[in-house]
Amino acid sequence: MYANASITLLVAWLSLLLGASQALASKELCQQWFYAKKYVKAAECFASLVERTSGTPEASKDVVGDLVLNSALSWRKAAAQDKRLAQAAYFREKASLYLRRYLKKGYYDSPTKKRYVQVLLQDTQRKIGYAPLVVTTSEPTADISITGYQFVASGKGSWRQRVRPGRYVVVIKAGRGIVLSRTIALQPFQPAALHIKLHRLSKRPDVRQTVQAPPPKPTKPELPLGVRAASWTTVGVGLVGAALGGVFVGLSQQTHEDRNTLYQTIINKDANDRTVGESQKLQALEGQAQQQWTAGWVMVGVGGAAAVSGLLLYLFFPRRSPSVPVRFTPGDSRNTFLLVE
Repeated sequence: MYANASITLLVAWLSLLLGASQALASKELCQQWFYAKKYVKAAECFASLVERTSGTPEASKDVVGDLVLNSALSWRKAAAQDKRLAQAAYFREKASLYLRRYLKKGYYDSPTKKRYVQVLLQDTQRKIGYAPLVVTTSEPTADISITGYQFVASGKGSWRQRVRPGRYVVVIKAGRGIVLSRTIALQPFQPAALHIKLHRLSKRPDVRQTVQAPPPKPTKPELPLGVRAASWTTVGVGLVGAALGGVFVGLSQQTHEDRNTLYQTIINKDANDRTVGESQKLQALEGQAQQQWTAGWVMVGVGGAAAVSGLLLYLFFPRRSPSVPVRFTPGDSRNTFLLVE
């Protein structure tokens, strides 16, 4: 058990030692690029080392901070070395990013070091020479694309942004083809604007056209679905009511026959043999037969009327012709622009 723990600690210590030695070797390589005045390679080397060592156990805050600051200083040196306007501005922008990172993460160990980096950041940003670039067109739907050194942007109708100095290619598209392609050389702190006026040569007006499929046979007017359902529902309910009414009329006849049979039985008896209960039952059968007869014919009448109403609704409700599809065809303005600068 103790042997396994010792082996684990040894492997971990060797891994940390190997990582530290690799970081040291990489840092020495970055310094060699710097002393050889290969500042772009040195800056990229330091930046790669920052990403590799950040968050690792062997990398202390001071070590990572030195790497971040070295990357920023290398980018500044690369900008001073490169005489091309766009490249130098881009290198200074990269330096500004690493200087901001240094301050944001608090890698400095004293107020003096913090003030030194703040002065470097201000000087670097000032030397970038940002300037506003404005591109406008008279066509709100025109597509605008702007490309420069390590820069890509796009807009519609108009575009405005504060950008680094350098050469930018502006491409404006309207319709199917390229209407305009222009190059703008933007100088430090000097705004530049490009306005393109586009005239429409023609535009097909918006129209509504009726699309009719060739009918193999004439279409019949259709009854609205709601009315159709209501009519057949009314007919069905009416028929059911009439049928129930017929049942009640049949029951009333059966009850009337039962009453007649009881009446004949009572008549054939002697007056002394007749009972009060038989007389009461006779009267009850008479009343029941009368109620069944009345209710049955009422239900037959109401049900029949409902069925007839539903049928009349189905037969005589106004029909409507089938809807014809209508398609909206917008005006086509593709390839109908004239460039006027």
